[in-house]
Amino acid sequence: MKRFGRIFVLLIFITTVLLINTVTAATRWSALHWVPDADLLDNNAIVADVNTFIFTDSIDGTVLKPGLLLSYSVARWVNIDIGYAGDVTFGLKTRILGEETQSWVPSLAVGIRGCFSSREMYYYDNDDDKFTNELYCAFAKSIEPIRLRLHFGVLSIPSYQREAFNPFIAFEKYFGGGVYATIEMNRRDKDFIPSVFASWRFWNSRFEISAGAVALTKMFLDKESKFDAGIVSTPAEGLARPGIYVGVRFNGTFTNIGNIGGLEPLETKVRKHEREIERLRYDVDSLNDAHNKDKMRIRILDSTVAVLVDSTLRSKDHYHRIVMDKLNSLRVFYSQEPFEPELVKKGYSEITGYRNEIVPALLAISLNIGVDKKIRKLAVSVLGRIGTGKALDALIDILSQAKEADIRIETIIGLGDNKETRALYLMKKLANDPDDALAFTAREVSKKLEVHTGSTAPEKTASKKESQQYVPETKIGTNSTSVKPGTAKDDTANKVVRPEIPSDSIIWEPLEPAVVQ
Repeated sequence: MKRFGRIFVLLIFITTVLLINTVTAATRWSALHWVPDADLLDNNAIVADVNTFIFTDSIDGTVLKPGLLLSYSVARWVNIDIGYAGDVTFGLKTRILGEETQSWVPSLAVGIRGCFSSREMYYYDNDDDKFTNELYCAFAKSIEPIRLRLHFGVLSIPSYQREAFNPFIAFEKYFGGGVYATIEMNRRDKDFIPSVFASWRFWNSRFEISAGAVALTKMFLDKESKFDAGIVSTPAEGLARPGIYVGVRFNGTFTNIGNIGGLEPLETKVRKHEREIERLRYDVDSLNDAHNKDKMRIRILDSTVAVLVDSTLRSKDHYHRIVMDKLNSLRVFYSQEPFEPELVKKGYSEITGYRNEIVPALLAISLNIGVDKKIRKLAVSVLGRIGTGKALDALIDILSQAKEADIRIETIIGLGDNKETRALYLMKKLANDPDDALAFTAREVSKKLEVHTGSTAPEKTASKKESQQYVPETKIGTNSTSVKPGTAKDDTANKVVRPEIPSDSIIWEPLEPAVVQ
């Protein structure tokens, strides 16, 4: 019998070598405990399993049967099992088919278990060596939408006619959070033995704690199929004994214990594969579109050169089109895979070269809520890079008029980069904004501006008398003046009328009163 087992192991190994260049398979760590499965570990991975089977004998009382099993992945398509089950036990499994080849193809593995000593018979306290060298063929298929994996196959001991054909089936359900439940049923001694197990995996799925009930029918029914709950049994009641299974498993690798490749639940690995496939599709599409994008960039550059040569075309609409083309190019450069910083740098250089000529177009785009927000943020960023007085005036207008927090944050950053203190009052107000990111940015930039320049945000005029003497400027960059009372002639042509300005839109900067000449 042992010679036959060794010969079969050798045949399995030879088959594996022949399939080495044609068979690949996804790997995972199965949650089954009692029946074999078609799942294999990742290359060089190990699973150490320490367990105990507890049953009660009508004569000997409570019996504990401790066991140990070490599974090792020689390669992604070959796993070996070595353990203790009253004596040394050995098993080997090889993958024939993998589910990743076609969506409808199940996983298929063949193997042998219980060489020299049968774990199942050891747990049942049966010393009959006729149950060793058990061959099996296992199938597995996942139903991802309901997180269920179906296992089924056939066990066979060819030399023992009574156990020559024993089908088995198991359902593996994942509930999330590392929690699994399995229902496993195998045929033994012409009787079906159902068992249930629950497992919890933690610490990045490196450890598993499991418990289960074996031979449920015998646990609740007697030989006459009458209700009789308990795990007390005798050898005369059949080969299988009802009992409780408790185990702890560890999964790692010899080369790197911290490597948890192949340890994730099936659902997690499937999602990762789907994301990887989607990423590869995107890369292929990007390569196919690269030529067209290059042509588009060349057309944009040719259009820019033509505009620079023909100065008669410099109109408001024309600059708006130029700005939109350049901003769209920048957005394309930012979204490219792989990212090309030199293209982004060149794109900014081309658009900032227009300087004050494109500031009105950038301002209009920044405040137009109908334009894509990414384009609007790029427009604000370009204004900050231009950094002229006109561009900074536009940024202050945007800060006072924009409603979206993202646009305001980009504006504050641009003003801070240019050390512009005229908007300190607005930044102080935004420091208490309900949006945390906006409030934080406003506080940090205003602090840095005050430290760097020694400036503080000017406060609103307190008294009515002062408000009559000073007219706060309403637009950055204009020289508004006021009449000093008592110095102007009583002449209506030279009379200065103070406009009505909403206080919320004013940047309060006290000006020296000017005498009307």
